[in-house]
Amino acid sequence: MSMRQSSLKVHAGSTRSRLIAEHAALAHERRENLQARLLREAMPLAHAAQLTGSSEGHLRRLVASGDAIAVAVEGRLLLPTWQLRANAVAPVVPGVRRLVRAFPGDIMMLHCWVTRASADLGGDAPATALQRGQVDVVASLAASIGAAGR
Repeated sequence: MSMRQSSLKVHAGSTRSRLIAEHAALAHERRENLQARLLREAMPLAHAAQLTGSSEGHLRRLVASGDAIAVAVEGRLLLPTWQLRANAVAPVVPGVRRLVRAFPGDIMMLHCWVTRASADLGGDAPATALQRGQVDVVASLAASIGAAGR
């Protein structure tokens, strides 16, 4: 192998390593942005109970059963607001458990997806469709994301 070929291999290897490192850094930054967005758009358990007219204990049970989602931050439960219903008979939208099972990503990715407008829903966000009770439609869309990635 000539000196030129050898240096090209090293260069190609270092370029690949650099690209991998850049991709990892971007993925980390994107994940931090998703996490920051989720935390901005979630509320502490006490505030969620006040908004929904429910008790903290009831909301905790909904989270434990999978009928609501929450993230724990420094020992506090935060509930994403898209799933909450203000002073309704049911404090959370229907279908959260089905949605979580159908969606291929974690809670941060789910939060981002469910709060973003969707052409498949006529420009509405999946959270809006859940508020209207369109659980089957939203769960089907979430499942199709996983199927497309396979």
